[in-house]
Amino acid sequence: TVQSNIQDQVYNYLGLIEQGLNNRITAILYFDSAITCNSKQPDYYAHRGLTKLESGQVQSASDDFYQALKLNPEHAVAKNNLATLKRKEGKIAEAERLLFEAKLTNAKNQQHHAQLALIQLESGRYAEAILNFDTAILIDARDGELLLARGQAKEKNRNLNGAIKDYSHAIAIDNEWPKAWFMQGNALLKQGKLKEALENYSAAITLDDTYAIAYHNRAMTYLRLGDKPAACLDIRKAEKGMSINSQTINQICGN
Repeated sequence: TVQSNIQDQVYNYLGLIEQGLNNRITAILYFDSAITCNSKQPDYYAHRGLTKLESGQVQSASDDFYQALKLNPEHAVAKNNLATLKRKEGKIAEAERLLFEAKLTNAKNQQHHAQLALIQLESGRYAEAILNFDTAILIDARDGELLLARGQAKEKNRNLNGAIKDYSHAIAIDNEWPKAWFMQGNALLKQGKLKEALENYSAAITLDDTYAIAYHNRAMTYLRLGDKPAACLDIRKAEKGMSINSQTINQICGN
């Protein structure tokens, strides 16, 4: 029952339920009602903004996040989501500023550290990215995507052993994850461990028989092992899902 003194909270709660069910139009309507009842609560704008962002209403979502920050300049959720928008818009410096501020407000929020790490990874600041990934993973060590991302940062920072360890942890969390097997295969290949890399690519392909880049990389590995017939079979399968230079195909499959 909607009680008069908590009407806004009930509407907000209903909005969160609908958001969780991916009923975004209904969720936004409930958040609208919550804001109509109480326009001074920043959480309602932040929740509506996130739902709008998920619905592709980028500018309207941005307006809601700014309104939440106007009401509460330290609102960490609004800053985090606004940073996501700025990152997508290529406004990296602004996104980083928001995330640094959000970290100061709530250092235990994994997303602040994770998003900052992803920005630093994309910007080529691998050592900084690893530090933020470390903190994010300490908060939730079962987040496989973050383990893969940290592994990628370590790989680019020339720490292949560290990268392989992170990929192994991701596989331990979900051993039916083709991407994790594939990424570990790439790192093993860089170490010259051809047979181990081959096993990883094979695992990825077993789990996803349309994984074109895995077929491609396994073909290159077979080629380095001197098995041209197997390499040719794989490059033909890779060709079905990605563009491959005809010269490469001729080199592998030609006489």
